[in-house]
Amino acid sequence: MALPPSIKEDLLWWENIFANPTQSNIIRSGRFALEIFTDASLTGWGAICGKIRIHGFWSAEEKQNHINLLELLAVFHALRSFASQIRRCDILLRVDNSTALSYVNRPTSVSDVELKLDLRSAKIIDFKRLNRRTVKDGIVEYTPSMTINLKFAGQVLPRYVYLYFDVHTVSPFIPRVKTCFSCFRNGHISKYCRGRPRCRLCGKNPHRENVSAVAYPLSALVMLETIPPLLPLVLSL
Repeated sequence: MALPPSIKEDLLWWENIFANPTQSNIIRSGRFALEIFTDASLTGWGAICGKIRIHGFWSAEEKQNHINLLELLAVFHALRSFASQIRRCDILLRVDNSTALSYVNRPTSVSDVELKLDLRSAKIIDFKRLNRRTVKDGIVEYTPSMTINLKFAGQVLPRYVYLYFDVHTVSPFIPRVKTCFSCFRNGHISKYCRGRPRCRLCGKNPHRENVSAVAYPLSALVMLETIPPLLPLVLSL
């Protein structure tokens, strides 16, 4: 069968995408541990999983919320009731609200302010969502990730934090050491360097291009620095 050139170009594009593992997503198996139907109105909510049905009514304060938020709360209550004991599996949600579905499929769309208001733990003095660095068509982009960097008051990190009635394990956060490629010292980058440029091998003034660098043993180039105890942590949602 003869294909027009325009279709061939499209097929070649798909072939290149699937040939590059970094440009493709894992195809879901279609096997779901649970199938949950949820719905909400301005008076209450309901959910069905198999032959089990649950429902509830909104409080006077909850009734003031937008219907999109009420749909999300219905999904939340359904997951708490039917899926509180299962982990690492796929759950199929049947929701008739496209806005609620977009928030479920993209948890990073929840703002930092909303996360901070619901976070329950010891005294938190700093809150920051970490971004993921991606390069697309030569352009560097930073998109919100599902990792939160928290800083606590005191010297002992809590074991857990509570977010949306779920428990999340706390782990220490070790930031990447910044290295200046002008003076080759740690703690800053070349854009904000106030020191004089120097050679990374001998520590003297930078060599001209026509002067070959002296080969130094690797052990002479290793610099050890004392890292103070860190209180920030990484919270994976």
